[in-house]
Amino acid sequence: ETRRQRQKTDKIHCVCRKKKDQMVFCWGLLLAAPSAWKEGPLSSAATPTVTSARAWLEALGPSIPYTLLRSSGQGVVGLSLHLERLQHAARFYGFDVDEDEVRRALREAIDGVSGVSSGASSGASSGVSSVVAVVAAPRAGDVRVLSRSSPVPPMAPKRVATARGRRRDPSVKTTTWCFDRKPLEVGGDLDEVLLVDDDDDDRRLLEGLVHNVAVVKEGGHIFTAEDDVVLPGIAMRHALDAAERRGFNVHRTAPSLEDAASWTEVFITNANALCQPVSEIVHAGDTVFSPPKHEAQDSVVARIRDLVLDDIVRQSPPWWEPI
Repeated sequence: ETRRQRQKTDKIHCVCRKKKDQMVFCWGLLLAAPSAWKEGPLSSAATPTVTSARAWLEALGPSIPYTLLRSSGQGVVGLSLHLERLQHAARFYGFDVDEDEVRRALREAIDGVSGVSSGASSGASSGVSSVVAVVAAPRAGDVRVLSRSSPVPPMAPKRVATARGRRRDPSVKTTTWCFDRKPLEVGGDLDEVLLVDDDDDDRRLLEGLVHNVAVVKEGGHIFTAEDDVVLPGIAMRHALDAAERRGFNVHRTAPSLEDAASWTEVFITNANALCQPVSEIVHAGDTVFSPPKHEAQDSVVARIRDLVLDDIVRQSPPWWEPI
C-alpha cells in the first residue's frame, strides 16, 4: 500500500464487548464515499481482509441469519422489520437474538462512522448521506455488524436477465442464499438476474438475486410477487407504502412475462440502492421489456423514490425509527 493510499484510508473502528462470557463484536468503517470494505479485527486472532460485504458473509459460512439495512443519523429505515426478520431466521435455527444487543451494536457501529449526518455527498450520489450496515447473528449472544458510510446512489437504469428458479425458503434470510445463487449469477453488462417461477408455464416474475422487483401498468397499477413466494423485502415494503400514498393501486400478485407488453415501467429495490428503474429485461436471449424513454422526474419509480428519500431525510416515522 502506498503512502497516498494510506492517507485515503480514514480509519477502522472496532468495539468488542463481553456479554455472559460470550463476545459481542461490532466494527464500522469510516469511508468518505462508498468503496471496498476494509478489514475490521474481530479479536486478537488474525482475520481475513474484508473485500466486500458478500465476502464477509460467505466467510461466516452458510445458515447464518443476517439482514442488510440503511441508517440515517441515529435511526434505521424499517428497524422493527429488520429485527423481526433477524429474529425469525434465528428461531428457524433454534435460538433467539437479543434485540437490545442488536440495537447497542448498531449504535456503536454507526458512532464509529463519522460524517453520517453531515449531509455531504459526492456528485455521484443523491445528496442523502447515510450508513449501510450488515447485521449477522451466528448464534445466541453473538451479534456482528459490518458498516460503512454510503450515500444513496442516484437513479441509474438497470439491464437485467431472467433465470428459472426460486429460493428454498424465502421467509428465512440467511447466508445460505449467498452460496445457492452462485449458479444463477451472470456477469458482463447485466446488473441483476430476476428469478422466474419454475413451477408453472406463466413465467411469473418473482424476485432478483439481491433485489425485489415490481412492474407498473397503465392506470396506476403496480404488481409484485406475494410475500410467501419471495423474500419479503423491507425496501420494497417501503416503496409500496410510498406508492399507495401517491395514489397507486398495489397488487400482491407476481406479474407474468407473458404480459410484458403491457408494462410501462419495472423497478427493483433493496436497502442499498433503494429504488432503481429497469431499462431492459432479457429472457432466453430475447429482449422482452424495454420501456420508452422517460424523463426521470416523470417516471413512477422517480416519484416513489422521492417519497422514500423524503422519509429518510425527514426521519419520518413509522419508516425511520430511532435506534
